[in-house]
Amino acid sequence: HAMMREVLAYGVERGEFRRLDDLQGTVEMIGAVIGSQRMPVGEGRRSVAEATAQVVPFVLAALAD
Repeated sequence: HAMMREVLAYGVERGEFRRLDDLQGTVEMIGAVIGSQRMPVGEGRRSVAEATAQVVPFVLAALAD
């Protein structure tokens, strides 16, 4: 989570992401979205590429300015 927090803070600072009122809460929510793909990928129901294709646009939309 520390690395994700750093990336988000850096992105906000540079204007890449919208201002976040609750950085830690956002880190936890993104972690939950990423974590939601563990079982489908681990069980072979979804490839890493498929999981990435679902997670990345969702997270970027949440961070869009």
